[in-house]
Amino acid sequence: MLVPLMSTRCPKRQRCYTTSYQWRCNSATIFFILALNDMSARFKLYDDLPPKTSGTVRAVVSAVYTFVGAVCMTGYIWAFRENWPVHGYQFMEIWMVLWLLMHIYFCIIDAATSILPQSALPLFIVTWIFSTSRPPSARLKLRRASTGGDTRCQHTLRTKF
Repeated sequence: MLVPLMSTRCPKRQRCYTTSYQWRCNSATIFFILALNDMSARFKLYDDLPPKTSGTVRAVVSAVYTFVGAVCMTGYIWAFRENWPVHGYQFMEIWMVLWLLMHIYFCIIDAATSILPQSALPLFIVTWIFSTSRPPSARLKLRRASTGGDTRCQHTLRTKF
């Protein structure tokens, strides 16, 4: 759950920031892990390594990848801050929170891609993206329709036989 720490004059833009970085973190991590798994399987990188060494290599790769990804995502947020009254230490706070978040995402997706069969991965990935990106978008309210006071969703789903 994201809690706005300071008010902004542009609440619609703040909503865009809270949803866009979730999608960016997830999609970049998923594609990186899939490419890493494909290359390691194709070149047989982990075949001769003991499990402890393989786990250490994966941990180092995940730490480096999420470090760079969190810095880039923080730079993305920081570059478009416009005239918000934020300070330099908040850059570090955002970066550390995103690094932790991206590392948790990386570990969960990496574990799922190593445990689940290949045919179950699309279902897991779609479920994972929607479940991690839902809380910011759950705050969106449905507008009332002009007739009957129903919401637009209920009005369009009403069937006539």
